[in-house]
Amino acid sequence: MKGSESISGFLKFLRECEEGYGMAKDKEGETDRETQDILHRLELCDDGHDDTARLAVALREVRRERRMAKDRCAEAEPVICWLQRHGSKEAVKSLEQLLGDVRKAEARVENRGYVEKTDILDKVFGKGRGRGWEGGRKAP
Repeated sequence: MKGSESISGFLKFLRECEEGYGMAKDKEGETDRETQDILHRLELCDDGHDDTARLAVALREVRRERRMAKDRCAEAEPVICWLQRHGSKEAVKSLEQLLGDVRKAEARVENRGYVEKTDILDKVFGKGRGRGWEGGRKAP
Protein backbone atom coordinates (compact mmCIF):
# COMPACT_ATOMS: atom_id res chain seq x y z
CA MET A 1 0.00 0.00 0.00
CA LYS A 2 1.27 3.43 -0.89
CA GLY A 3 1.72 6.05 1.78
CA SER A 4 -0.77 8.30 0.02
CA GLU A 5 -3.42 5.57 0.25
CA SER A 6 -2.88 5.30 4.01
CA ILE A 7 -3.12 9.07 4.50
CA SER A 8 -6.18 9.25 2.26
CA GLY A 9 -7.80 6.42 4.22
CA PHE A 10 -7.08 8.22 7.50
CA LEU A 11 -8.61 11.45 6.21
CA LYS A 12 -11.69 9.50 5.12
CA PHE A 13 -11.84 7.92 8.59
CA LEU A 14 -11.70 11.38 10.24
CA ARG A 15 -14.51 12.70 8.03
CA GLU A 16 -16.65 9.63 8.71
CA CYS A 17 -16.06 9.96 12.46
CA GLU A 18 -17.16 13.59 12.44
CA GLU A 19 -20.24 12.89 10.35
CA GLY A 20 -21.14 9.70 12.23
CA TYR A 21 -20.67 11.35 15.61
CA GLY A 22 -23.05 14.18 14.71
CA MET A 23 -25.66 11.78 13.37
CA ALA A 24 -25.35 9.50 16.40
CA LYS A 25 -25.70 12.46 18.80
CA ASP A 26 -28.86 13.54 16.94
CA LYS A 27 -30.25 9.98 17.11
CA GLU A 28 -29.47 9.77 20.82
CA GLY A 29 -31.38 13.02 21.44
CA GLU A 30 -34.32 11.86 19.33
CA THR A 31 -34.56 8.54 21.17
CA ASP A 32 -34.39 10.36 24.52
CA ARG A 33 -37.42 12.42 23.48
CA GLU A 34 -39.24 9.31 22.24
CA THR A 35 -38.53 7.59 25.56
CA GLN A 36 -40.03 10.53 27.42
CA ASP A 37 -43.13 10.46 25.21
CA ILE A 38 -43.68 6.76 25.92
CA LEU A 39 -43.01 7.09 29.66
CA HIS A 40 -45.38 10.04 29.98
CA ARG A 41 -48.06 8.12 28.11
CA LEU A 42 -47.61 5.20 30.51
CA GLU A 43 -47.67 7.56 33.49
CA LEU A 44 -50.59 9.77 32.52
CA CYS A 45 -52.95 7.50 30.58
CA ASP A 46 -54.93 4.49 31.69
CA ASP A 47 -54.39 2.36 28.57
CA GLY A 48 -55.55 -1.22 28.40
CA HIS A 49 -53.24 -4.24 28.47
CA ASP A 50 -52.83 -4.41 24.68
CA ASP A 51 -51.87 -0.76 24.32
CA THR A 52 -49.58 -0.96 27.34
CA ALA A 53 -47.86 -4.00 25.82
CA ARG A 54 -47.41 -2.16 22.50
CA LEU A 55 -45.89 0.77 24.38
CA ALA A 56 -43.51 -1.62 26.18
CA VAL A 57 -42.38 -3.13 22.87
CA ALA A 58 -41.90 0.36 21.41
CA LEU A 59 -39.93 1.41 24.51
CA ARG A 60 -37.62 -1.60 24.15
CA GLU A 61 -36.93 -0.77 20.48
CA VAL A 62 -36.33 2.92 21.22
CA ARG A 63 -33.92 2.04 24.02
CA ARG A 64 -32.02 -0.35 21.73
CA GLU A 65 -31.71 2.36 19.09
CA ARG A 66 -30.48 4.75 21.77
CA ARG A 67 -27.88 2.24 22.96
CA MET A 68 -26.56 1.79 19.41
CA ALA A 69 -26.31 5.57 18.97
CA LYS A 70 -24.53 5.95 22.32
CA ASP A 71 -22.08 3.20 21.37
CA ARG A 72 -21.28 4.95 18.06
CA CYS A 73 -20.70 8.18 19.98
CA ALA A 74 -18.42 6.44 22.47
CA GLU A 75 -16.33 4.94 19.67
CA ALA A 76 -15.99 8.23 17.78
CA GLU A 77 -15.55 10.48 20.81
CA PRO A 78 -11.77 9.96 21.25
CA VAL A 79 -11.25 10.95 17.61
CA ILE A 80 -13.50 13.98 17.97
CA CYS A 81 -11.65 15.06 21.13
CA TRP A 82 -8.30 14.62 19.36
CA LEU A 83 -9.51 16.75 16.47
CA GLN A 84 -10.74 19.45 18.86
CA ARG A 85 -7.44 19.47 20.79
CA HIS A 86 -5.41 19.80 17.60
CA GLY A 87 -7.78 22.10 15.76
CA SER A 88 -9.99 20.06 13.48
CA LYS A 89 -9.61 22.27 10.43
CA GLU A 90 -5.90 22.81 10.92
CA ALA A 91 -5.19 19.11 11.48
CA VAL A 92 -7.20 18.01 8.44
CA LYS A 93 -5.73 20.77 6.26
CA SER A 94 -2.23 19.77 7.33
CA LEU A 95 -2.93 16.11 6.53
CA GLU A 96 -4.38 17.09 3.14
CA GLN A 97 -1.21 19.07 2.39
CA LEU A 98 0.86 16.07 3.45
CA LEU A 99 -1.23 13.86 1.18
CA GLY A 100 -0.52 16.14 -1.79
CA ASP A 101 3.21 16.16 -1.02
CA VAL A 102 3.33 12.38 -0.71
CA ARG A 103 1.41 11.92 -3.97
CA LYS A 104 3.87 14.23 -5.76
CA ALA A 105 6.81 12.26 -4.37
CA GLU A 106 5.19 8.98 -5.42
CA ALA A 107 4.62 10.32 -8.94
CA ARG A 108 8.26 11.42 -9.19
CA VAL A 109 9.43 7.95 -8.15
CA GLU A 110 7.08 6.20 -10.57
CA ASN A 111 8.08 8.36 -13.52
CA ARG A 112 11.78 8.41 -12.76
CA GLY A 113 14.26 7.79 -15.55
CA TYR A 114 18.00 7.87 -15.85
CA VAL A 115 20.23 9.70 -18.29
CA GLU A 116 23.58 8.04 -18.83
CA LYS A 117 26.49 10.26 -17.87
CA THR A 118 29.34 8.23 -19.39
CA ASP A 119 30.00 5.93 -22.32
CA ILE A 120 30.75 2.90 -20.14
CA LEU A 121 27.71 1.01 -21.43
CA ASP A 122 28.80 1.60 -25.03
CA LYS A 123 32.17 0.16 -24.07
CA VAL A 124 30.56 -2.89 -22.45
CA PHE A 125 27.87 -3.60 -25.04
CA GLY A 126 29.23 -1.91 -28.12
CA LYS A 127 28.37 1.45 -29.65
CA GLY A 128 24.61 2.22 -29.30
CA ARG A 129 23.68 -1.13 -27.71
CA GLY A 130 23.95 0.21 -24.16
CA ARG A 131 21.37 2.91 -24.87
CA GLY A 132 17.64 2.56 -24.39
CA TRP A 133 17.41 1.16 -20.91
CA GLU A 134 15.53 2.77 -18.08
CA GLY A 135 15.75 1.92 -14.40
CA GLY A 136 17.25 -1.52 -15.05
CA ARG A 137 14.67 -2.43 -17.73
CA LYS A 138 14.77 -2.16 -21.47
CA ALA A 139 12.91 0.93 -22.55
CA PRO A 140 9.96 0.28 -24.85
